[in-house]
Amino acid sequence: MAMEELMKRFLAVLGCLVALFVMPGSVLGSGTYAGRPPKPPDNIDAAQYEIGKNLFMGTVLPKAGVGDKTAQEARLKRLQDRLPRKVQPTVNLPALAGKLTPQQLAGVEYYLAVRFKVK
Repeated sequence: MAMEELMKRFLAVLGCLVALFVMPGSVLGSGTYAGRPPKPPDNIDAAQYEIGKNLFMGTVLPKAGVGDKTAQEARLKRLQDRLPRKVQPTVNLPALAGKLTPQQLAGVEYYLAVRFKVK
């Protein structure tokens, strides 16, 4: 009788161990996630987009005293105000005024138009 009881316990423990190894495989696939990341637009100017993105993210710093500060400040303030509410505190576009070349300013405007639909 003791051997039968021992065999039942062994099979119960073995069954629990098998369940523990099998269950995580089915659990890992649960949850919500995007099947595919969003597709970027096909017809963008990659060079201008990268210039604007790098300036927006702060990975490239503009040279001081290149452009017309008052004109750039007005344009950058307008763009800052049109950014989504979540993004506005993370960036200070008017601080770039007077430091951007015309090409860099156009790049920032282009990046914001593509990325955040800001015009």
